[in-house]
Amino acid sequence: MRQTSPSPSAVFNDTLLDDLVAALSGNAQVWSSMNRPHLLITASIQEADGGDGTSIHISGGDPKHGPSTILKRAIDIQSILQPGLPLTSESPVSPTDSQDGDESFIQYQGPQKRIRAQSPTDTDVHDPDRANKARRVESTHPRKSKGSLRPRTAIPSADSASHDSQRQMAITKNAFPRRAKPTTDLAPSPASSSLAKFVQSVWEQIHGGISLEPAIFAAQAADRPGETTAGAMSLAAPLHLSTTSSSLVSPGSQTDVTPESFTLGNAFCRQVLQTSRACRSVEVIVQARWVELFDAYVAHLTRTEGLSALRGRMAAMGEACRDFGWNEKEMRNKMAVWRGYKEIKDAGGWVPLVFAGMGLYRMCKYRVGLEPGPLSSLKAMRSRLEIAADTIRPEWRKLLVAVGEPTQLHYRGHPHDWVAQADGDEPLPLSHTYRHQEVPFTFRHVDECLVDEEHWPDEDPRRVPMTTMVTNASAAHICDTCGQPQSDEIKDNQCRCFPSLFGGQRQKPPVQIFRTKNGRNNGVQALLPFSRGSGIGEFVGLLTSGIQGVDVMNSAVGARKYQIWQGRESNFTRFVNHSCNPNALFHKFTWLGMERILLVSKGIEAGAEITVDYSDSYWEGLDKVCLCGEACCRYQGRSAA
Repeated sequence: MRQTSPSPSAVFNDTLLDDLVAALSGNAQVWSSMNRPHLLITASIQEADGGDGTSIHISGGDPKHGPSTILKRAIDIQSILQPGLPLTSESPVSPTDSQDGDESFIQYQGPQKRIRAQSPTDTDVHDPDRANKARRVESTHPRKSKGSLRPRTAIPSADSASHDSQRQMAITKNAFPRRAKPTTDLAPSPASSSLAKFVQSVWEQIHGGISLEPAIFAAQAADRPGETTAGAMSLAAPLHLSTTSSSLVSPGSQTDVTPESFTLGNAFCRQVLQTSRACRSVEVIVQARWVELFDAYVAHLTRTEGLSALRGRMAAMGEACRDFGWNEKEMRNKMAVWRGYKEIKDAGGWVPLVFAGMGLYRMCKYRVGLEPGPLSSLKAMRSRLEIAADTIRPEWRKLLVAVGEPTQLHYRGHPHDWVAQADGDEPLPLSHTYRHQEVPFTFRHVDECLVDEEHWPDEDPRRVPMTTMVTNASAAHICDTCGQPQSDEIKDNQCRCFPSLFGGQRQKPPVQIFRTKNGRNNGVQALLPFSRGSGIGEFVGLLTSGIQGVDVMNSAVGARKYQIWQGRESNFTRFVNHSCNPNALFHKFTWLGMERILLVSKGIEAGAEITVDYSDSYWEGLDKVCLCGEACCRYQGRSAA
């Protein structure tokens, strides 16, 4: 049988590694006493100087002069070797030692195979021929794995596993918030699409504080009282500004700015901002309408002049360039963006254009998210957008007079008087979703709790008794959470625990009532994301006691127990469904000496349904089946009566 000779690289690796092991073993006392010892390997090529050039020695420093270095590497010895352990190829390794996890031998770790560097046994020492034969056999089978030199680590058994293992799960009760922060080693999730970000900006504009009824349009109506608003609106009227607002332009020294002048300056700046925002909305909807006018004119030319579609577009484009004063390239670029406006209008109506954010132009210029799939999802949201716009910003339809559209509102009343459909169908009035009940459904939206004087004739049961007497009236109420003074006045309040609910300007909650598909009737959907720990809304209703057999919230201040019933008066929190894996929770918070029950987010994404855990006390003895659909559902095996 023909024997293959070892490759030069294998012989070089064997020689270098054997010498390195021997050198480290002979100098173990030197590096074991050092603080973080490192092995410095420097390689260079030079002519032989009479020595064999094969020895490896540990030195305290590098020479200042020498040949050119082709390789230089420092290896932390302490991280791969433990001082005090014999590191030598002269010590035999038995199978028993390897099973016990002994670290006194060397192994080469590769992707497919492990090979231990074993030394000749005592019999080989007394038989030189046998030892030489073993070396020759080993040289014919070069090592196939390549890797770093490191000691073998023992495989931990099941009994020696740490009790701090990540597989052991624990539930912490009464923690705020209860959901742990996501770690960075989770699977990456896809980023939100451009259209989803655009829709989110529309929701932000609707629920923001900017009004779309500028003073410039009011001035036009005053200057032209006899004109009707059925035709197109003229924007040629000048902006009428009060002479008292000129102090904003030249305020003088800082000492001249009084609270009255500051308020006037705020009003003037807000007026200009609203006018600019409204004019931008009018500009966008007019440009979208112009694209429809252009397409209609092209169809007219092809029908009356006998031109082809291409020649008709070229003729219409030439006339447009003449009227706008632009060249053809500039006109085509503008028209491409405006056509994107039209496509958004065709899918989502006028609301996305009127309340569009800063990303509208970029999305239409580069046509990001204007594919048929995303536009179909925008079409399904059309009625939901109109519900919020008509009920929160009813003045927005006045801008449609610029494009000849009717200005009558489609949806009136409170934003939560309407129930949106998940598939984009026509929304239903809230009362129509409770026709299955025997008692007619009557409901009134309130922002504060109402006290049942029959049970609490003298005081509010949520009043928290003051434990200490405070003499300073401005600091009469101190937050139990942050320790800062609380006040309904913005300039006096320093508590920032829930700024969207208390101590500041309260906005409309970005939530909407929608119809669920799995038999849970109505639910609450988050239109915008709620960060972890932020307040969504206050649980309000009728403060009473002694109610049985209906859904109520039980609470107590000291020994005084009370209930909150949301059957006839409440807000959107009445429609929050139960889930065994909720993304929100109920939290008690004291504001101005009054206990409040808040709906707090655990981290809710835009478009997700807001759910809470009704607690075990709600489900005990109740003949209902939980329909949350979670894998951890605690009541999915029940049978309804």
